[in-house]
Amino acid sequence: MIKRKIEKKALSILKWSPSIILLGSRQIGKTTLAKSLRTQLDKPSIYLDLENINDFNRIQDTSLFFNENKDKCVIIDEVQRFPELFARLRGIIDSHRVPARFILLGSASPTILKKSTESLTGRAIYLELPGILWEEVNESKSLEEHWLKGGFPTALLSKKNTINTIWFQSFLKNFIEMDLPQIKAQIPSLTLYRLIRMLAHSHGGLWNASTFSKSLGVSSQTISSYRDLLEKTYLINILPPFFTNVKKRIIKSPKVYIKDSGVLHYLSHIVDFNQLLGHPIIGHSWEGYIVEQIISYVKIISDEFLEFSFYRTREGTECDLIISRGIKAFIAIEMKMSTSPQITRSFSNAIKDLDTKHNYILIPECKHPYSLNNNIRILDLSNMLNELNTIFKKY
Repeated sequence: MIKRKIEKKALSILKWSPSIILLGSRQIGKTTLAKSLRTQLDKPSIYLDLENINDFNRIQDTSLFFNENKDKCVIIDEVQRFPELFARLRGIIDSHRVPARFILLGSASPTILKKSTESLTGRAIYLELPGILWEEVNESKSLEEHWLKGGFPTALLSKKNTINTIWFQSFLKNFIEMDLPQIKAQIPSLTLYRLIRMLAHSHGGLWNASTFSKSLGVSSQTISSYRDLLEKTYLINILPPFFTNVKKRIIKSPKVYIKDSGVLHYLSHIVDFNQLLGHPIIGHSWEGYIVEQIISYVKIISDEFLEFSFYRTREGTECDLIISRGIKAFIAIEMKMSTSPQITRSFSNAIKDLDTKHNYILIPECKHPYSLNNNIRILDLSNMLNELNTIFKKY
């Protein structure tokens, strides 16, 4: 049993909110988290899985079922299978508004967000469950293994030291042929397979809709809608560019990453860490892996409204990850594969443009963080997370 860092946050919210909605990719661990939460609640609970026809039928008479169980926390898994439920829950919550009344779980984000926003605004808090973070397994898994296999529990906890190609093949097949049709996504399976593989090939690159549309024979508008769907269903990360009021010619296209490093490596036909070390994608793989780890971690430890982006100008000034409060950037992070990185003019100029207070170059291994100058620290992921804890405790 892996203790998830988001668990503490969820329990804290359930002390005052009538419901939470746990979102995340299929097989990411939402059910396991919910079952762990129910053991720590100060009230009885009941668990329903809407993929089970018996459980589905139990809540068809919504008023009767929930009135009989109004003093329990009702956990409903795969809630996207009953989209009409959200409208019904509005009146049920209002008639007996108490903390921890509902925990709703689902993986089809567009359906859940649309239906729940219409009905449960002010009545539910959304929490996105990321893959298992390095911080959650760093005592039992090496960084190399976590980076190679990614954050899906089944894939990561496999005893094999290689990518479980059968599991990832099954995951993508179910995602494309079952999950997306379930939310009325009318995309030909073959087109989607090709798009996902193209996104893996261009992982960490700038989005160019026309390039994808020409290759797949669909319009740029259509291909952009496919991209947005893949983001909302947690297969990819879209990192927007950071806009400032400095007089620079800013790159305006977002970067696109395959969200889970294990999925990326499967799509890139990488099966072990030695193969990754010799693969052309390694630099972008490292960048995407760190982007996902840091964004997911910061969202858990901070309640602030923060924005995440990258910075690049047409003159070549660049920074891989920016954390900002509105238009004010305050953390700049550059990812390097080198064990002895140097400060580039590109990164130095980015820091100057953005006037960031906390600046880092993050490398795979650095047991003892050090400064290259008064303004930039060199460290590894573990120490970076410690730095983030310190920063956010200050505010």
